[in-house]
Parts: sequence; C-alpha cells; structure tokens
Amino acid sequence: MSLKKQRLGEYLVERKLLTPVELDLVLLEQKNTHRLLGELLLDLNLLDEARLTPELARFLNIPWIDLSNVRPNATALGLLPPGFIQSEQCLPLDIDESTPYTPSLRIALSNPQNLIQQDQIKRQLPPHF
Repeated sequence: MSLKKQRLGEYLVERKLLTPVELDLVLLEQKNTHRLLGELLLDLNLLDEARLTPELARFLNIPWIDLSNVRPNATALGLLPPGFIQSEQCLPLDIDESTPYTPSLRIALSNPQNLIQQDQIKRQLPPHF
C-alpha cells in the first residue's frame, strides 16, 4: 500500500480556504510563472498572509508563532549580528537552558525549510549552541 503525500493546494481546498476552481486557476498561473503557490495565492488575493501562514505551518507540521505578540530576549538577540538577522530574515527569540551543557536557541525563520539558512545561522552562533 502506498501513501500519497497531500499537496498544499489540495490541503487548502480540503480546509475550505480555496475552492477547486480557485486552485485550478492558481495552478495554471504557477505552471506559467514557476512561482511558489503561496506567493501566487497572496498576489492573486485569494488568501491573505494572516490566514495563509498558520495554515502553511500546520500543513508542514512546524510550529508557527505570531511575532506581533512576542518580545525577543535581549541575550538571544545578541547572539547574531543585526545585519545577519535582517539579511537572513531570522529573529532569535529566547534561549532554552533546560538541558545541561547544551542550551538551544529558539529562532523564528521566514522559511523554516531552508536548510542552507539554518546552516548559516549555526555557523554564526557560539560553539556551545
């Protein structure tokens, strides 16, 4: 038995955020422009960012946080250079020191699936992170 992985567009239709007709329109536009589905949904005003972002996080099974309600920890912010934070669109939020010898830094990322960005962040951090 094979498990078919659900596509984002199908997921959004299933969640009643798009109609099948809207999905077909966006997929046609995507075929012509080779742009990301989420970008097209926003540009075509089919979804707004406030609705799309948490749904995308749920679809990808990654945590989502509304940054308008968060105040980053100053120590966490100080671990990365301000120019790097801006260019990489990442925001250090806090430090979890609950595990001995290996603190972890919680960071908000504009694209949590970007493994290259994650590697660049790790290289900027002190070795004990």
